Amino acid sequence: MHSKTYYSISKYKIFLTLIFFQYVSFGLNSLDTQLWILIFGVINFKSLITTGKNKVYFSIILFLPIFVQYIAFLYTFDFDLFSFIRGLTSFLIFVIIFNYQSNNFQLFIKNYKYFIVLNIIFILIGFIQLVTNPNIFNFLLTPRTSISRGVTSLTPEPTAFGIMLVFLILIELLFLNIVNRKFTIFIIILNIITILFIAKSATATLYLILSLFIWALISYKFKFKYFIYFLFILLFLIYINQNLYLIFGDTRIFKILNNINTNDLIKIILNDTSVFDRIMATIFGFKASLNNFFIPGGFYLEKTLNPINIVLFETYITNYHPGSKLMSLWGSLIASYGFISFIFIFFIFHKIFRNINKISLLYRKRIIFITIMIFFLGFTSITISYSFLGFIISIIFTFIESQKIKL
Repeated sequence: MHSKTYYSISKYKIFLTLIFFQYVSFGLNSLDTQLWILIFGVINFKSLITTGKNKVYFSIILFLPIFVQYIAFLYTFDFDLFSFIRGLTSFLIFVIIFNYQSNNFQLFIKNYKYFIVLNIIFILIGFIQLVTNPNIFNFLLTPRTSISRGVTSLTPEPTAFGIMLVFLILIELLFLNIVNRKFTIFIIILNIITILFIAKSATATLYLILSLFIWALISYKFKFKYFIYFLFILLFLIYINQNLYLIFGDTRIFKILNNINTNDLIKIILNDTSVFDRIMATIFGFKASLNNFFIPGGFYLEKTLNPINIVLFETYITNYHPGSKLMSLWGSLIASYGFISFIFIFFIFHKIFRNINKISLLYRKRIIFITIMIFFLGFTSITISYSFLGFIISIIFTFIESQKIKL
């Protein structure tokens, strides 16, 4: 019995490691997201089988990519095998992560310290890159960044590193009162510092600013200590505002914060390639799919969805098509899955909010905050195969169920 428990914990640690090291290829290929989780799922197929309603739900979801591609083929009579395999693999990775984590929620609690260790490892790697050479770990993966940006740790670019840290903050916030509270707060602060001064991710920084407003709206009860926190953050932002170039140098985060400082938000959207691509990906996914009557476009979007013309802040953008890869979770889902994507998105958010009133107010507010943040993070370049997406959704589902039992 003891050896079986040890084996389950060890296997779960491998699972967590693969979640974190989703981009690491060891020089075997130039793909962004690796297939380690898919291999893990094939080897541990029995561990993925869920029970009850979840088994029915995710058995249906498992066949969604095939159904979607079939509809797209009937509509266009065009089929690309590579694009289909890529779309099918992405969804399989999501299902594997979701189901395995759903069946091993208690193992996450037991291995929370290991989760934090992995978090610290990524920060340390980023710090080593900062003080030595940003390209020192390039033999492990294929980066796509420039010297003027922040460091990447074991991700392809600073944005991916920053967004990953935002997801880690959300997960750690949920478990703030279950594990060592002071140490978890320290790790969350460390993640924030890493986003600002090591990753220097403009996108992740904007999400940190957004999170302050969202949390302020949700936490309506005034407490003096929160006023002190707010005052400290305000003074810190004023300091940053006066020393932008000194702190961030000639980086994209400096340019974006400087544009915010001068109230030129339109300039941010139109001139910053990263922000523009993500906004246009979401717009394209919806408008092109609308023009297609929300018929699923499948995974060969160059052939199934036509370019769009739109006016964005009095700038006329003609014949826009981002290609096969959309830099937006919601944009790519809507473009590829059409009307089915709305059913999928509704299912996820409905399942979260349906039972949220059955848990304590403390966790209810945190889950509402995390869910809203996930919604906004869906406008970044993450895809359905992004490991922390299926991971955090599964944790929220099982966390709510565990709290219901206690209450």
